[in-house]
Amino acid sequence: MKFKTFRILVVLGAVGLLSLIGWQCSETRAEQREAEAQRQAHGAAQPSVSGAPTGTGGGGGTEAYLLATLGKPANSDKIKDATHGSGSKVNVYNENGVWARAKVDHDRDEKWDESWHIDSGVVVRRVAPNDDEQYTRELRKAPGAAWAEPGATPAPTPEVQPAASPTPAGAPALATGRELDDAVMGLLSRPVEEKIKDAIRGQRYKVNLYSDDKVRWNRAKVDLDRDDKFDEKWDFKPDGAVERQVAPADDEVYTETYVLTDGKWTRK
Repeated sequence: MKFKTFRILVVLGAVGLLSLIGWQCSETRAEQREAEAQRQAHGAAQPSVSGAPTGTGGGGGTEAYLLATLGKPANSDKIKDATHGSGSKVNVYNENGVWARAKVDHDRDEKWDESWHIDSGVVVRRVAPNDDEQYTRELRKAPGAAWAEPGATPAPTPEVQPAASPTPAGAPALATGRELDDAVMGLLSRPVEEKIKDAIRGQRYKVNLYSDDKVRWNRAKVDLDRDDKFDEKWDFKPDGAVERQVAPADDEVYTETYVLTDGKWTRK
């Protein structure tokens, strides 16, 4: 090959390489401009989230961002990871031209901790407390109102707030001498779900509540010392009777049975 021909080929190759690099840089800048435009269009001011929302008002930037976004006109199919790696992962989805639903992964473990959607103008927030995508808690927020659980009665103002009753309305006052018994019976007034795990958090004991028919609460399990062995099994009978089985050796071998009679435990 003549040197002149070789030089021409080298020059053409260099020009092609520079063109390719320039095109790639241009594409990258275009993608960055598009992402920035999307953030500005949706008011995505990168919600700074330092942890998973708890209760009805937590969540900081994530909650505020979703309340400001859901129900608004959408100009793309999806907002993926609205926080761009900062805090919780938030995906928002377009349905019929509106930002209609969202999913939140607080710890970025590829399991969605919350699922949000719009229901007739009301924001519905479904929560998986155990980080297993089993949404056992539901909160609703109507325009101008606070978060509330379906069927829950708004709390009275402090001036007229009555003394809290540990048992459901109509239940006999317990005389068992155990705070735990009042707490478990008080759970029966909660809206029925398939299961509530650790229904009374922050206590030395752990209570799981179950509904086998999804109509009423059927049973509960109690771990008195949180050693992952249930010390008691409670059965709530259709006729209102309450039966408690006890494993005295903390080995899940239930050798004692008690029936709640006139607010006291009677051995069966």
